[in-house]
Amino acid sequence: MTIKSTSSFQKDIDNLTEREKYGYSSIRLDIRKHFANINFESFLNNSLNLYDNPDFRLFKIRLPNSGQNIGKSGGFRLICIADKTNKIAVLLHVYPKKGKMGKEDIDDKHINLLLEDYDRQKNELLDWVEPQEPAV
Repeated sequence: MTIKSTSSFQKDIDNLTEREKYGYSSIRLDIRKHFANINFESFLNNSLNLYDNPDFRLFKIRLPNSGQNIGKSGGFRLICIADKTNKIAVLLHVYPKKGKMGKEDIDDKHINLLLEDYDRQKNELLDWVEPQEPAV
């Protein structure tokens, strides 16, 4: 499955991983693990549906934070789109539930801003570069 992202999502990732002491440095691998071996149809029928129309479905996906050994309930929230026309996943926003940068939830206003951002960037989306597993 093809995975793309907005530039604001890349900024979210950079902000979360810039200070290792906060315990968010695993986010790239946690996202990679979630999307490993998943096809578009499975992704389309996945997680909490926030909005649905003929062109796309907006989701909130619960991810564990393996860096802090926290399960899905206290881990990360990934806001993404399943683009039904192009059969791609688009990563819009990620945030932790716990810790220094944690937040409880995002409101409808923030979701609308994410959708506007997606609409502006949908022809210039970035490729999601999956990190490699660390050598053991």
